[in-house]
Amino acid sequence: MRKIINVAALLLFAWLVIDALGVPTSLLYFLLVGELPGTNVSLPPSVMLAIMTLGLGLVVFELFARRIELFQRLRQQMLGIISRREQLPRRRYTRI
Repeated sequence: MRKIINVAALLLFAWLVIDALGVPTSLLYFLLVGELPGTNVSLPPSVMLAIMTLGLGLVVFELFARRIELFQRLRQQMLGIISRREQLPRRRYTRI
């Protein structure tokens, strides 16, 4: 219980610091308008499109790579189960 309270207090403190620095607002302005944080400079729409496309591509690539890794792990486990079945004798007791 004590650990849960400590983690919750740490998360609350981190959120208060992030909010006091204005990170959510800066991030929202960057994503919607292309305004660079701390300046009054705005990026052109084509550059923002390229940044967003690159970010989306990286996310899709990461999810796809994880899915392929998952399927490979499942396949190896299934092959391991099949090979173990083949190694076991058909009858445990030959004489009764």
